[in-house]
Amino acid sequence: VKEESIARANSLIKIPNILGVIGHYTNKITTSTVDIYNQNNLVLISSGSTTEEITENPRKFFFRTVPSTKVSVEVFVKYLIEQQSQTKIAGFYNPASESTSSFWEEFQRQFKERRGSVANISEFDLAKNNFDVKKAIEEVGENRKTTIVLNPSHDGKSLENAIALFKANLDRNWVVGTGGMYGPKTLEAASELPSFKKFAVATSWHPLNSPNSKFPADTRKLWVGNVSHRTALTYDAAKTLIQAIEMQPQPTREGMQKLLLISILAPAEQLERFNLNQRAIGKTFNLN
Repeated sequence: VKEESIARANSLIKIPNILGVIGHYTNKITTSTVDIYNQNNLVLISSGSTTEEITENPRKFFFRTVPSTKVSVEVFVKYLIEQQSQTKIAGFYNPASESTSSFWEEFQRQFKERRGSVANISEFDLAKNNFDVKKAIEEVGENRKTTIVLNPSHDGKSLENAIALFKANLDRNWVVGTGGMYGPKTLEAASELPSFKKFAVATSWHPLNSPNSKFPADTRKLWVGNVSHRTALTYDAAKTLIQAIEMQPQPTREGMQKLLLISILAPAEQLERFNLNQRAIGKTFNLN
């Protein structure tokens, strides 16, 4: 997939009529291709890549409509410490995934900065085929001030093991989940629990809390159901590029970049006024 994306990027930059590209969704593919687009003055706007690598080393022609890892973690840490008085975290993720690994590293850093501590967990790899849920729960311990942080990747056994751990916790300790936990499988597991109060998930957009109520209403009519945050933020990226093109008498790649720098966004359909600069600070988070 990585090689194919690089080949596609090298192909797109050679077509003069292409003024902007939406992508890529994953951090790995984004970091592999971003310099190709940047060096050829072609705007790349991502609705899924949260990597801090691009936050720390911004590219002039890269933008995103999704919050970075740092912003996502800030929401979780503030919620756990200020609203739930949590003092320790126990992390479970896929160490082979750059996305989940960097998220956990950032979570630890911010939590420690707020004088929290990190549990020493050996059974943390959610991608293991023989993941031992019982051992993981034992390592979390009896302290109800310890939050379980579930950050599964989107492949293999990761989500399955995360949900098994979520169920085994039996709502004793607080559990926070990243985007991988946001879905029907988690809700199905929650419905089987006698109690379901200590769980929070952050999402970059939600139809029940959209700054513009018209957008989710229109999508429900069109698709007979709610769209996901992935669809919403991709739509946001598309409308942004369309408006940037329409605002130029003679559209150019450089003109696209200049307009995006000053946060030119689509009108009424817009999800929120994201800061579409290289640091890309998103603002729409929901803790449910």
